[in-house]
Amino acid sequence: MSKRQVIMILGVLVSIIQFLGFTDAWSKYLTLILGIVIVGVAYKMAKNANVVDTKALPYIEHKSPSISENK
Repeated sequence: MSKRQVIMILGVLVSIIQFLGFTDAWSKYLTLILGIVIVGVAYKMAKNANVVDTKALPYIEHKSPSISENK
């Protein structure tokens, strides 16, 4: 399961938790815990967003000039 799917599922749980019949105290605690988990997953997702796998990029030793640069 991807991190985006986890965030979506936790977001749905946070939005429907008030309708599940928990007492106010339990509802607040569950909302707090789910919110912290969402922040943690989003932090890890943003941390890996700028990582580029350089091994997957093609290696070009020398690039010949294009036709427009010769004019």
